[in-house]
Amino acid sequence: LNILSALGNLFAVIFLAIVAAIPTPGADYTAFNSTFGCVWFIALCSTLAFVISGVVNSLLNAAIGKIFKKNPDGKLAFFTRAYISTFIGQVIDNFLFIAGVYCVFAPIYWNMSLPVLTCVGTAVVGGLFELVVEIIFSPIGYISSRRWTEEGVGQEYVDKYVAR
Repeated sequence: LNILSALGNLFAVIFLAIVAAIPTPGADYTAFNSTFGCVWFIALCSTLAFVISGVVNSLLNAAIGKIFKKNPDGKLAFFTRAYISTFIGQVIDNFLFIAGVYCVFAPIYWNMSLPVLTCVGTAVVGGLFELVVEIIFSPIGYISSRRWTEEGVGQEYVDKYVAR
């Protein structure tokens, strides 16, 4: 799903880059072009960070789930998995994006950079914010997943592809 989402993002970036490149007489579209004209390295850093952090988040979620041998689908397991994997995954996502853009490419193309420590701090603060959002919305996810389990939603897929 992460790779499919990354491909959707790539399609949107290419589409907006094409739109921004279309010459338009009469009106000044400088702001639009600078926003959607796409700086290639922002799209690259964003996509790499998204895919890598998504894989880390998924693997970490599964690994944490193995700790809960007696009740791997219980409430404590669900929230522990969600909170820890989300926080670590989002810190990785934020750091890879910020460090890639501002420590690798911005010095080359924009003649500016951020210190690595600033990237780390920003990544952690962003991860904490995203953890708060996870804490607010994960009860909805838990209730939905319980209902889906009771209704057998996706059970054919689980039976066919998931080893238990």
